[in-house]
Amino acid sequence: MKGFVKFLGLIAGLVAIGIVGSLFFESHLTSQIVEVKVLQLVTIEGKYKSLKRLVITQNETFDNNDNYYHQKSNAAEIQSKLKRNRVYRFRVVGYEFRKEIPFLFSKNRNIIEIVE
Repeated sequence: MKGFVKFLGLIAGLVAIGIVGSLFFESHLTSQIVEVKVLQLVTIEGKYKSLKRLVITQNETFDNNDNYYHQKSNAAEIQSKLKRNRVYRFRVVGYEFRKEIPFLFSKNRNIIEIVE
């Protein structure tokens, strides 16, 4: 029985290391250049006066938020440059999920920069 508990502890530890590693290295593992037409720009005020910025395109909705792990702090500047019905090339990072996973990952990929 003790061996089984140790085995479960080892599995739980490996899963935890995998999750933390995928969060920490997300910007390096998932970086991609996409070309999209912006259909709508949305800014939602959240808790504690935080802003959530969304860029809605035909195929996908992107976040445009500051993120320490993505080394991004210019979301407001990027949002001010975007115009509806124009085509842009973005460098985005993040995992694509169909549903929100609380406290870990965003459902939408985050825009890091506009690629000229």
